Amino acid sequence: MPCCDERYDGPDRLKLVCVGSSQCGKTVLLITATQGRYPAEYIPTIFDNYAIPAEVYGQSYFVDLWDTRGNVGDDYDRLRPLSYPGTTVFLVCFDIANRFSFEQTRDKWVPEIHEHQWNTPRILVGCKSDLRSSHNLNECVSVEEAKAMAAELQCYDYIEISSLMKEGLDELLELAQKVAAVHNCDLKLKKKRLKSRRERPMKVVLPPDLPPAVSDPEIVVEGRTIADGGLELLQNGACTDTILIFSNGEELSVHGVVIASASVVFRKALGIHADAVSFNHPAILKVDSSEAPKCTKVYLAEIVSPQAMKHALQFFYSGKVLIEGIPSTKVLTSIRKLGELFSIHFLRQIGQNLANLDDDLNESIGNYFMDFVAQKMKEIFLDRRLYADVKFVFPDGEIFAHKCILSARNATMAAMFDGRFVEGTGDDLTAVDMVHDNQIDSETFLTMLEYLYTGHAPLDKGVDPVSLLILADKYNITRLTNLCELYITKQINVYVASKERMLNSRVLELLNIANMYNAEQLAKYCLYIICLNYDMFSTLPEYAQLSESDKLYMEEHRWPPLKYINQVQEYRKYLKQHQKKHPAKNKPRSSSCFPF
Repeated sequence: MPCCDERYDGPDRLKLVCVGSSQCGKTVLLITATQGRYPAEYIPTIFDNYAIPAEVYGQSYFVDLWDTRGNVGDDYDRLRPLSYPGTTVFLVCFDIANRFSFEQTRDKWVPEIHEHQWNTPRILVGCKSDLRSSHNLNECVSVEEAKAMAAELQCYDYIEISSLMKEGLDELLELAQKVAAVHNCDLKLKKKRLKSRRERPMKVVLPPDLPPAVSDPEIVVEGRTIADGGLELLQNGACTDTILIFSNGEELSVHGVVIASASVVFRKALGIHADAVSFNHPAILKVDSSEAPKCTKVYLAEIVSPQAMKHALQFFYSGKVLIEGIPSTKVLTSIRKLGELFSIHFLRQIGQNLANLDDDLNESIGNYFMDFVAQKMKEIFLDRRLYADVKFVFPDGEIFAHKCILSARNATMAAMFDGRFVEGTGDDLTAVDMVHDNQIDSETFLTMLEYLYTGHAPLDKGVDPVSLLILADKYNITRLTNLCELYITKQINVYVASKERMLNSRVLELLNIANMYNAEQLAKYCLYIICLNYDMFSTLPEYAQLSESDKLYMEEHRWPPLKYINQVQEYRKYLKQHQKKHPAKNKPRSSSCFPF
């Protein structure tokens, strides 16, 4: 049956507004209900709205679903009610696992609604009902408590929902739409009575439009460079410690740390593998370690051709096999055989793909192989005395490394090893004194070395990302700086969400650090966060320590803009003047219009 006299068409739009404490589940409720998907990441709310079509009591409507921020403060309390006019039903939300948000429905949200929309119906909504199974039941708000609260606050009903499990959402929207449609019919009937009394219609002045906030700046991470410099290292022969000697007398100088990381056969041949004592392999005749570690000679059998081995070494150092022109069947067969001989199935697959003229996957295979080599290099050689030719001396100990790897992957390290900044020792190790550099600690430095060896930064293993960012700037490692920036921005989001004054002060400190150590993307992100929460950050004492250029930028890009704040103040003046001319009749609303 229709909700009111059929002679009156219902309004074409219904307005449902969600209110409730921050992070109680309002935004997720609306996204899941309107888009049918549960958002994987936390989405901060900035007055947002959604629209869905609906049919209520046989009449078509457009239902506007409005989201509001649950933050408490003078600015939020002043701006949030601007979304209330025209509301046909309020959804008062709380988190069933958070009793504070439950109490706020009585202490904060219903009083605020009553102040601005005293005659609008409301429904109490318990969000995250799936948490009952993972939390202590005594900590969760019971259904009985929630229903008692709904009765106390004169809410039409209480409904529990789980956005994660998509439970209760359809029931909530159906009930809310019915209540909203009835309220609209009630308003239309009242409007008709006013017209029948020939009362002059009220002049409508719309509130100012809140301009959208800019989207957060993207942190761009430079592409992988783990294989860069590998071919140059192979060709220039710097810091080599191993000679491959072929059956025809030809020799190739290589780096033991590279070939041992690439092949288990070479690990055994060089005495690194556990089975090295009983080593016997058809590709290797003998190994002369009499001059090790300065020089180890590996004599290869006749089945290992120099040309195929050169291509194999290209693959060891860079993940690529470079062949000019169309490769011959003989060369490709030799490459595949070497892959089998040295137990490198990646190399065998590369040769097979080239033979089949199907090399589309060779780049991906090469990248995967370089990651494999890097991981082996970390496990066997990083901070180990084995084949090390440089040590970094700290007050709390020494870190061993390999010049060939550091020089190939970092220009600053290569310049360091040219002899001007290091000194030799009696045990064939180059010593680098780090004792007097107060900016660098051994743990952070070892993390940077791990990045140079592997291309990965273990930022989730407890290392301080800010210290690592400072070190990355010192050694001019752009990609490592980008990774630190990305990780720190995630921490900033946590700081801001916590609303703790001390953590927010940390954001201002990070802005100064980013400016000092050339972390441009981090600086832009800090400015974005501060502008978006300008009223909160501008009151902190650390704000005064920012540069004048940063403060000027934030004044110009603050959100909400100063122009909008002034417009809001003018609109509030208009509302006060209007209320004096048309005082509200603060009578309790009858529920007799609900037919269900």
